Amino acid sequence: MRLDARQSAIGTLLVHGARSAAWEDLDQVTGAENAQGETAGVAIPTPGNRKLVGYHDRSAAIALRHVKRLRRAIFVAQQEPLVVSLFGEEALAVFPSAPDGKSAVLYISRIDSLLELRVEYVQPANDEAIWAAFGFTMTTPTLVHTGRR
Repeated sequence: MRLDARQSAIGTLLVHGARSAAWEDLDQVTGAENAQGETAGVAIPTPGNRKLVGYHDRSAAIALRHVKRLRRAIFVAQQEPLVVSLFGEEALAVFPSAPDGKSAVLYISRIDSLLELRVEYVQPANDEAIWAAFGFTMTTPTLVHTGRR
């Protein structure tokens, strides 16, 4: 599903029911956080001193005002539906697992200025294994240099 320009830019995209999130910015800086607040890699701060992707009140959030810095993100489902909600919109729900026992992963990528949401079902595994299956290798905080000020 591809969001329109307004849906991709205004407010905050919330993902309820995710046990973890991993992200990558345009400089290929990667990081992750789980619902308990444990982190890996590097958080991507925004000019408003808010993380580009992170957790707020047990829901994962993408700050859409700064979405042009985002390349992609994934959200791994818990045992409850993944529910995506947008500013002023109704929610979209995703089953947490398929009949064959595979677990849901919501993949969000930015194409130009629009966000595209895709759901894939993968074999149940720990978060690190799922992140790796989607090509996420966590950035070491000491190696980050983006050239941005």
